[in-house]
Formats: sequence, structure tokens, C-alpha cells
Amino acid sequence: MSKNQEEEPKLRKVVVAADGLSLGISMVVAILLGIGLGLLMKTLFDTPWFLWLGVVWGVAAV
Repeated sequence: MSKNQEEEPKLRKVVVAADGLSLGISMVVAILLGIGLGLLMKTLFDTPWFLWLGVVWGVAAV
């Protein structure tokens, strides 16, 4: 058994784990961007419901 054949299952586990991690990170980033846009619009237009609209946008983007 060569060294490459032994390393292949380990590498496959790392690739699967990285794929799952990237999904989680993208979900958090989408929600944070929505909240950030909501806060920005809240301060620009002085209306508090824009924050909640941003939260909804972020969750919908997920």
C-alpha cells in the first residue's frame, strides 16, 4: 500500500469538514450583513423597524 493511498481517506475527511464549515460561515455572514444593512437604514431614515427588516433580509438570504 503506497503512502498516497493511505492519505486519501484523511484528505477526504478534511474536504468534507471544510465544506460544512464554509456553509456555516456563509449563513452567519448573510445574517450579519442583513443586520448591518438594517442598522444603516435605521440611522439614515431614523425609523426603528428598518433594523427588523434587515434581520428578516439576512435570515431570508440564508
